[in-house]
Amino acid sequence: MNMRWVVTLLLLAAAAPALAHDPPEEELVLPMLGPAPAFELLAQDRQPLALADLRGKPVVVTFIYTACPDMCPLLTQKLVAVQEALGPAFGRDVAFVSITVDPELDTPEVLAHYAGTHGADLDGWSFLTGEPEAIAACLLYTSPSP
Repeated sequence: MNMRWVVTLLLLAAAAPALAHDPPEEELVLPMLGPAPAFELLAQDRQPLALADLRGKPVVVTFIYTACPDMCPLLTQKLVAVQEALGPAFGRDVAFVSITVDPELDTPEVLAHYAGTHGADLDGWSFLTGEPEAIAACLLYTSPSP
């Protein structure tokens, strides 16, 4: 399988409701938005992580915040199920990145605790925080024109 650099943005506001319910009989297809903007943020282990570090594998990017009472944990739970279904390919061939939208409260330590509480495998899943401006640049990504 040709593993070209593909990034799928699962926008929390758009995709989480669909992921929180059982899929309909027909296949659920999420939009392919194309390459995400370049970023370098701080991971839950306090190490910098840039999107370029993940080049060569599909990356699922989500936006969360740890104080979120409903949709973020549901989205994380669904992704943990995908992580488990991928087996050994998770981390090696596919990566997940969850970027906080609340960097003031979501420190690397808080993100590490959230990941552990929800069963995220940190060998293939990074929880990122950073300066509000850097996170805002990730959120401002828009779909390319058709």
